[in-house]
Amino acid sequence: MRPSRWFVLLAAVAPALLRAPSLPAQDRAERQSLDRAREMLRIVKRDIEREYYDSTYQGIDLAARYRVADSVLGVSGSLPEMFAVISQFAADLNDSHTRFLPPSQVARVQYGFQWQLVGDSAYITRVQPQSDAAAKGLAPGDRILGLDGMQVNRRTNRIVQYVYYTLRPRPGVRIAVEKPDRSQVQLDILSRITQGVAINDYTSMQDRGRMIREIEEGSFASRHRWHAFGDSVLVWRMPAFRGGDEEGIDEMMRRARGFRALVLDLRNNGGGSVATMLRLIGSFFDRELPVAITRERSKVDTLVARPRDEPYRGEVMILINSGSASASEITSRTFQLQRRATIVGDRSAGAVVVSRFFPHVVGFQRVYGYATQISVMDLVMPDSSRLEGRGVTPDVPVLPTPADLAAERDPAMSVALNLVGVALNATDAAQLFRERRRD
Repeated sequence: MRPSRWFVLLAAVAPALLRAPSLPAQDRAERQSLDRAREMLRIVKRDIEREYYDSTYQGIDLAARYRVADSVLGVSGSLPEMFAVISQFAADLNDSHTRFLPPSQVARVQYGFQWQLVGDSAYITRVQPQSDAAAKGLAPGDRILGLDGMQVNRRTNRIVQYVYYTLRPRPGVRIAVEKPDRSQVQLDILSRITQGVAINDYTSMQDRGRMIREIEEGSFASRHRWHAFGDSVLVWRMPAFRGGDEEGIDEMMRRARGFRALVLDLRNNGGGSVATMLRLIGSFFDRELPVAITRERSKVDTLVARPRDEPYRGEVMILINSGSASASEITSRTFQLQRRATIVGDRSAGAVVVSRFFPHVVGFQRVYGYATQISVMDLVMPDSSRLEGRGVTPDVPVLPTPADLAAERDPAMSVALNLVGVALNATDAAQLFRERRRD
């Protein structure tokens, strides 16, 4: 069995991870917990065997890995440890979209800060007011040197995010950072823990109001936003490829046709619907365009974007960064290969496969809900390249500096606009889409 780099990463994460107090705290696992964990492991293996697009499992001996994981479960001391073992089993495929989603924590944990990759380093991009992180002096522009002793970079970021936000949220973190002035500090930051709701009561006005607010927040976060510079240049921020949003794409394209240039902002767009992606791509070409070769377990096919009415013929700039994934990457690379747009910004995430979620429950009186996310389709671009693990390299690389992050400047948007004839500095460019914050 060849060890994957994910195996090495989880081995490094596990000691610090498992020493942290859980939410809620777990006693030593009883036999019933072990039986449930083994059932979850069995189902994860079954989902991978049935659904994973590669019948060779990336060259991994899945049965042997399963036997190892099952034996480790037998000596694990708590449910969080067992969930880490099951997570490792899925992570051994070294696939951006295949993972185990353990029973969710009822408590909501907020660390008080957010980070993002810029180039190969992780930088603080937002700190919540009134948080312990703000009180301790953490600030946008700080470069993360270590998070509980772990490095955060292009190679490790995906699994660190998974550990801290999905597998095992923590009541506190120790973070080492380099300030924009090159000084280094280490901070112990307490998380903000908010008790969640285990059961939604649809007869309760309070619960109904909370659920409506959550739906509205999600709708706001994923809606199209735009800004016009006279009748010359349109800037379109597209936060996600929402399923069923073909009419929204058509509406934005009707608006764009009145402008000589379009700046399409796909930064931090994690992808979404393939149909929505094809609708967008087809709006720029007057012919059917093969976008990618798809490979599933039982068939090979081609994704084709079909033209829609009169295509947009103006100049196009596309903005991407390390948070641009999946459909955003396929779109950007398609335009790049067709020489239809100039790509500006940072290298994309390199997370380009199609996945599905498979929900499950285990238990009888006390039921645990969990799920698997399985990559069911691989994609190869028309030039025979794969974006998975590689990403899209911009035509015009523009990376914000620590000073830019600290001052909330947007140099990439400024460069894109200047390329289409709009003179706007990085400070003013950052004001185009001032995000509504939920601190």
